[in-house]
Amino acid sequence: MVSAGTNTLLWGPDEKVGFAALSPDLTGVAATNVRSGIDWLKIVGDRCKKMSSSLEVAPNHDANIPVPVLFIEKGKAVLMGSTKGQAVILNAKSGRRVAVLDHGSDKTWAYVFPTGGSQMLATGDRKCELNTRIKVWIEDSDDLDENPMY
Repeated sequence: MVSAGTNTLLWGPDEKVGFAALSPDLTGVAATNVRSGIDWLKIVGDRCKKMSSSLEVAPNHDANIPVPVLFIEKGKAVLMGSTKGQAVILNAKSGRRVAVLDHGSDKTWAYVFPTGGSQMLATGDRKCELNTRIKVWIEDSDDLDENPMY
């Protein structure tokens, strides 16, 4: 039997939270925020506590667009889309930027798909039009073993 609970966390009126992701070990949350980039929260018991914010890619404050965020690398990193034409990989412990994936359009979605020993990262345009572009990055597990980023 699985026990599930609910929790509500309130952000102030000057903050605009878009997407959130729960860490694989269920101890943290990363939430994209139009005002502050990404908020890092820790789950303590039945409560969430905001620990810090990262502003590695300054959001476009005129564009009230929520951007996706996903935990990757078994929770060691976070992949975040942006309103600046990039996807950003952040270290989940420090909140610092590890890599920037240049996509090109101003509103970039990001997605990760684990495929066995490899990992595929994809970025795409938010607007689905005739000129929509999708880019795919493939990270081989052998590369990770030799050159770990985290």
